[in-house]
Amino acid sequence: MKKRNILFLFIFILLAACSSQTIVTDEVAFVGEGKYWNVKYIYNAKLYDEKHVSWVEIAYKEEGEIDFDLNEIDIEFKSRDSFITGNLGEHGNEN
Repeated sequence: MKKRNILFLFIFILLAACSSQTIVTDEVAFVGEGKYWNVKYIYNAKLYDEKHVSWVEIAYKEEGEIDFDLNEIDIEFKSRDSFITGNLGEHGNEN
């Protein structure tokens, strides 16, 4: 159930971010909240123009250790122009 909520939240945030026709010249953040997670999609126009990078911050709401493996959480971003997939565990051990 947690995975499904995360996936729904990602898709909602991405669709909300891509549905606007306003040109962003600085940085904008779209925030979503689920039962277990807080999620923020951040778009910085200058960074995107230079390196084609945006990012998502995910915070688990409860204190303490997370009781599941990040390698088991797949994410999907859908927009009008693209479909991006990934796995949270791919980069979770980098410091």
